[in-house]
Amino acid sequence: ITIRHLLTHTAGLFEWYPLYYRANTKTATYELIARLPLRYPVGKERHYSDLGFVLLGQIIETVSGESMDVFERVNIFQPLGMKHTLYTPVNFNYKGPVAPTSFGNPYEYRMVHDSSLGFVYKEINPAQWTGWRKHQLRGEVNDGNCWYACGGVNGAAGLFSVAGDLQLLVNMLLSDKGVLISKRTRDLFLTKDRFNNGLGWMMDPANSFMKNAPAGSFGHTGFTGTSIAVVPAKKLS
Repeated sequence: ITIRHLLTHTAGLFEWYPLYYRANTKTATYELIARLPLRYPVGKERHYSDLGFVLLGQIIETVSGESMDVFERVNIFQPLGMKHTLYTPVNFNYKGPVAPTSFGNPYEYRMVHDSSLGFVYKEINPAQWTGWRKHQLRGEVNDGNCWYACGGVNGAAGLFSVAGDLQLLVNMLLSDKGVLISKRTRDLFLTKDRFNNGLGWMMDPANSFMKNAPAGSFGHTGFTGTSIAVVPAKKLS
């Protein structure tokens, strides 16, 4: 099975689903996702699905035999010199800069309790789970599915970093020297499909955060207001 097939297949899953209402461990989370019905026809439409990326993290753990945070630290962050990139810094007494993201989970709370936002699931009673955080989040991932259901580490969320470290990752993606991954693999990730997306990257110049960027540009947004855009033609990120 190819990663492109997996991403195409899981694009039929829910865009967002409050996994923590029905699971509180990674194992239970993976089993729950496997039971969820597809919401869209496979390969026919494009919908962002964080559940698809959670499953990509499961594949890394299954194939490598290591937790995803350990695998990425040893095989990606350390070789690239990304010294300020990690999961759950609150658990490691991390001394570097960590910006607070929000007080608790106000938006996800609304997603569950305010039906006008369109996230309604007949099997979930919004009042049946009350584990919402009420403190300022600093070093705890904002994403509830990652924090509540997966202990702060999954394929869709949880990674903390700084601009300098992200530039090291960008440099690797723009290099033709095959650092960590081959040029062929890099090109596969940055080849635009019929939905104006690469693998894990948005490549649509209509997106507001990279609007009218030249061909070959790529980027992605983040849940707490973060975003990244890379414009290879201008050597800009």
